[in-house]
Order: sequence, then structure tokens, then C-alpha cells
Amino acid sequence: METTVQELTATRYQIRVTVPAEEATPHFDRAYQALRKNARLPGFRPGKAPLSVLRKRFGDGVKEDVGNQLLQESFPQALAKHDLTAVGPPTLEEISINEGEPFVYLAEVDVLPQFELEDLAKVEIPKRPVAVTDEMIDATIERLRESNAELTKVEDESATLARGQVGVIDYTGTVDGEPFEGGSGEQYAVEVGAGRIFPELEEGIEGMRAGDEREINIDFPDDYREDLAGKKAVFKVTLKEIQEKHLPEVDDDFARDLDQDSLDALKQSIRDGLTARMTESNRRAYHADIAEKLVELHPIEVPTTLLEGQLQMMVKNKVVRLLGEGMDSDEVDKREAQLQEELRGDAEQRARLTLILDRVAEEHGVEITDEEIETQLQKEAQEAGVNPDVLRQYYQSQFGSLDPLHDRLREEKAFDLCLDKATLTEEGEAA
Repeated sequence: METTVQELTATRYQIRVTVPAEEATPHFDRAYQALRKNARLPGFRPGKAPLSVLRKRFGDGVKEDVGNQLLQESFPQALAKHDLTAVGPPTLEEISINEGEPFVYLAEVDVLPQFELEDLAKVEIPKRPVAVTDEMIDATIERLRESNAELTKVEDESATLARGQVGVIDYTGTVDGEPFEGGSGEQYAVEVGAGRIFPELEEGIEGMRAGDEREINIDFPDDYREDLAGKKAVFKVTLKEIQEKHLPEVDDDFARDLDQDSLDALKQSIRDGLTARMTESNRRAYHADIAEKLVELHPIEVPTTLLEGQLQMMVKNKVVRLLGEGMDSDEVDKREAQLQEELRGDAEQRARLTLILDRVAEEHGVEITDEEIETQLQKEAQEAGVNPDVLRQYYQSQFGSLDPLHDRLREEKAFDLCLDKATLTEEGEAA
């Protein structure tokens, strides 16, 4: 087999392949032998049809089948001969196949870029210390006190609702005089000053007595849900009762109520939890820093096939989010072309990063075991609140395998390896 290669770009090659007639002929022979054995032709017994008749009747189909076989056999060999890795199928520009002659074709194909991986010590990123302070622990304890507070009804009928107290309300909201979905409720508890609902509503009920009714105007923000964004609403509110909040004392009894042996044990548990969360948060931030530096150190060209695949996936994910947020499907269709342009740059960076991390994993022998894939599957199933078998079936139906899990774990390991080898700079140092 003869091959010649022409580099069109760093990631697209043109390959001419010539399979000699003596290598192609056996494929034709086998094809016609199979036809002779199985073909049913008028006037001929099974297996007795002359070759000339078979050629005349089935010649075009045989040439197509043999051409496909020769292409599938020869093209991977041609790529390997020139140390090229294809990204997607080839595009055939020319093809010549005739019995007794060489099989010749010209193909263009996207290939992985060839590049040298930089020394990972050149990845300089700012160090992110894990520092859990006493103030952070105290703030966590305060949140625990709030979540474990006891509420008691204020019996004084002349009492007015004050900040820090909880008002239990019934409410009905209207826009332009019409009620709207989710705009009414009963026995709804509102802590005045907590900032958990619209400020106009919290401020509006402050000073009310139990049994009082009041109309409160609210302007919905522009980024509120689509059917209410930017609109004005009127809420008719009835204060049913006032409740006083009593926070527990911070002592060993409080700790024991939270399944800890003592207050010191509770504080240590909080410190350990904050440390673990901060460590994981830092790890994610490191990964983002590493991604930026890796792309900066390796300005490689991205194969068009890989870029378009990444872009389409990102556009699809964005479209799903927009539909989930309530955007009209016709409006989403109009936005899709715009998304193609908006996300192209991000898609190119993401595709470039994928190539670099794949090279990191390859050169450093990163491997993923079946046990690790199973553990990740169990973890994702638990987070999604589904049975692992349901999630497994989803991957099989969508991707045909658990390869996405494998690739994600391999990439995570590649990131962690980069972090181990990266240069962490102290604050104020030049990176």
C-alpha cells in the first residue's frame, strides 16, 4: 500500500492511498464467491451462475462493498504509518475502484494536533490557604442556634410586630387586579429583618398587630420569573399572630442536642467540616486556575470536528436551561443562532483544554479502574436521588456506555496531577 500525505492545516491532512491490484483482487474474489453461493437468478441453479452474469447484475454493488472494506482496512493503516490520530470520519474527495486495478482514493481528515507538553512546573497559580477562623466557627454556631430556635406565640393583643420577631400571615397578591400563580398563601411565617423575602413585604408588616389587615405594594425585580418580571403587585396581608424567637444557650446541652459529646466536640466538628469544604472549594478554584494556565501555555489549534462537537453540546445545554427557565420555544429557536456565535470562543477554549488534559493523562499514565467508575456512579446517583441502576441505564441509553464517567474521572485525575506539579505562588509574588 502506498500513501502520500499533505498537511492542509495543523489539524487537517489530505491523504492519498493506493492499494495495489493484487491486494484488492482477493476482496472481489471473495465477494463474488459469496454472491454465487447465495444469489438466486432465473435460469441458473444455486451456485451455478456464471461470473460474467454476476458482474453484470451485481457489479456496482460489489464495487461499493469492496471499496468500503478496503477503506476500513487501509485508512487506519495510513494514519498509523504517518503517526496521525483522526478526529471524526474522513471526507472522500476522489475514489477509483475497478476490478483488476489499484484501489485509489483521496481523503481529508481532521487529526489531533501534534504538540509537546510543557513542564507542568511552569503552571504558576496563586496559593489558596485553608484558614478556618474562630469567627467562622462562631458564625456557624449562630446559624445552628437560629435553625434550632423555639417560637412562642405573643399573647399580648396590643403587641406590635417588631424586627427579630416572626409574623404569621395570610396573603393574596394581584397584578393589575388579577391573581397570579403562587401569589397567595396561608399561615406563612416571616421573620422581620431576616431579608428572606421582598423587603417591601417585611417592612410593610412591621408594626402590625395580630388581626390587622394591610395592603402592601411590591415591585418585582426585572430578573424575576418571566411572567412577573418588572411588574407591580398589590398584596393584601392579614397578620394572624406574632411569635417570639428564643435561641438556645451555647453550652454542652446544646451540643448534645446536635449529637455531639460537648461544646468543644461540636466546635471541632464544625472546624473539620469547614476545613473539608474549604479544601474542596480551593481544589475547584485551583482547577480553574490550572485550566487557564494550561491553555495559555499550549496555544494549539483545535480540530474543526472537535470544536463543532463541543460547541453543539454547549448550545444544547444552554437551550435546555432556557427552556427550563420558561423561555418560549420559538424564542429559544431564535436565540440558537446567536448562541452559536456567543459560545464559540468558550467552546474552542474548552476543546483545547480537553486535548491538553488528555495529553497530560497519557504522558503520566493516568488510569481509571472499574471500581472508581462504580464509586462515581453510586455518588452521582445519591446526589440525584435515584437508584444507581436508573442512572446506569441513562448513560447506556444516551451514550451507549459509561465512557462519560470514565472521561470525567480521568480529567479530574489529570487536573489533580497538574496541581501536584504546579508552582504555587504566595500572595504578592510574580506569577
